[in-house]
Order: sequence, then C-alpha cells, then structure tokens
Amino acid sequence: MSRTAARARVQRGYMIGCALMIVFILFTVLVKVAGTGKAPVKVVAADGTVTPGEEISVGFSSLNIAASDALGYSGTWYKLSKYLGYVCILAGGALCLWAVWQAVSRRGIRNIDRDLSCFCLLMIAMMFFYLLFEVLKLNWRPVILKEGLEASYPSTHTLLAVCAAGGAAIFLSRLKIRRELRLIGIAALCFVGFMTVLCRLMSGVHWVTDIMGGVILGAALLQLYRTLLNEK
Repeated sequence: MSRTAARARVQRGYMIGCALMIVFILFTVLVKVAGTGKAPVKVVAADGTVTPGEEISVGFSSLNIAASDALGYSGTWYKLSKYLGYVCILAGGALCLWAVWQAVSRRGIRNIDRDLSCFCLLMIAMMFFYLLFEVLKLNWRPVILKEGLEASYPSTHTLLAVCAAGGAAIFLSRLKIRRELRLIGIAALCFVGFMTVLCRLMSGVHWVTDIMGGVILGAALLQLYRTLLNEK
C-alpha cells in the first residue's frame, strides 16, 4: 500500500471514529429529552422477590418500558454478566500490567511498545467516560438491587466489553505469535465481549438505550484505537 493510500485510510478511520462519537453525543441528548415518561423501578429483595418501587423519568419511554417489562429481572443473567465483566477486566488489566512492566524494565514509558501504549490510551479513554457519566448520572437503572438508585447510562459492562475485550482482540491480531493461538485468542475475546453485552441486556438491570449507548461509545473508541494503531 502506497503512503498516499495509507494516509487516506487513516484519515477515513479517524473520520469514522469521530462520526460515531457525534452519533453517541446526539443519541445521548435524545436519551435525555426524547419521549420522556415515568416508569416504576423494580426493587429486588434478598430472596429474589421483585416489587414495584418509586417512579423515575426515562427517555424513549415506550421502547425502554416495553423492553424492561418483556425481559424482567434475571439474577442468573446478572451474575453471568458480572463474571464475564471480570474476564474483560482481566484481559484489559493484563495488557496494562504488561505495559507497566515494560516501562519499568526498559526505564521509561517512551520505551513501551507502541501497540501497548495505544491500548493503554484506549483504557484511559474508557475510564474517562465511565467517570464522566458517574458524575452526570443521565439515567437511573430500572432495578434496585442493594444500594438504591444507580446511574445506568451508558452501560459500563457494555462499554467494558467493547473496549477491553474488543481492544484486546485487535491487539492480539497484531501480535507475532502462532496463527492458531492468535485465532483462538481472538475468538475467545470476541465471544466473551458479545456474551457480556447479551447477558447484561437479558439481566434487565439496564434500559435498552443504556446498552445501545455503551455499544455506540465503545465502537467509537475502538475505531479511534484501531486507526491509531494503523497510523505510521
């Protein structure tokens, strides 16, 4: 591939990433203001009994309430999503620890392999948005488990699955190891990421728009990360 073609590919990649970020911003605004309605929160007792609680305001209320009523709450799916989330954290954390080890052993963060540095930037961006929405609290979860109302938008597990598992899969695809091991690792990471999102949706602890927001934001960050990797 010529330099001109490579440069055009990188520019196109950044444009797609920025476009996805704009879509996320617009979607976030709509989630807050479009089709707002009242919905009762489900309160889950220690024995698993579900009772209706106070009403909260939610955007896209027709879609979200219909999906919430159809899915209900599932403790099994919820636990599965938690455990899969830990696997995503393990995958992302292992690569970040590898970067730390390189920085220490090679005496400087500038000596970390470029692919690892880019992955760490992806994790930092993910954490930034996580903390941002913990402060903004644009939505509340449709289910109360233990600690009262919790911020729900975008779904943290969904964002984690897309960024950590997806980012690790992209990193692994560029790693110079046996092809069979690389393919098995990529398939496993993609499966874990997909199942984390699916389990979180089926658990009923998030509105559908929380999951959608997490996917869009995660896809935007993942696209920017992938483009950064391809930049020479």
